[in-house]
Amino acid sequence: MMKKLLIIAFVFLPLLSHAQGFFRPVSKDIFPVGADRSMASQWLVRPYFNITAIRINLTTPTTVVPLSSLGTGVSYSLFRDNEGEPYQVFAANLAVLFGTDITEVSPLELSIAATVTGWQYLSFGAGYDFSNKNVFLLTSFSFNFNK
Repeated sequence: MMKKLLIIAFVFLPLLSHAQGFFRPVSKDIFPVGADRSMASQWLVRPYFNITAIRINLTTPTTVVPLSSLGTGVSYSLFRDNEGEPYQVFAANLAVLFGTDITEVSPLELSIAATVTGWQYLSFGAGYDFSNKNVFLLTSFSFNFNK
């Protein structure tokens, strides 16, 4: 048990230095003051919210489900200076997704997904659905509380 805790600590402790202002908007002050701000960048750990646009269940037969889940998690994001404002260029995300069926009361559907975000709002990735025991691909809209 102690070995597992030490391994987890060595993996996650370096990320804590990038978690500054986790629940606050990304500030323009994250970039170093210097002559060439066009090349300034910074990696940050941020909260992450996901709305699944299209989910492709890799089952037999393959099914496509639109707007099937909502989720939240964390992202490790690269920000660049864009005319004095931070702009998210890339993010790697890990999220817990909850199924959404607003037409009726249904049992909890829980999934975990790993996604990559580009252009600040579009995510692509894969996950595993614990209730149906299947793997899926997804495209989603993401929000990472930048501003």
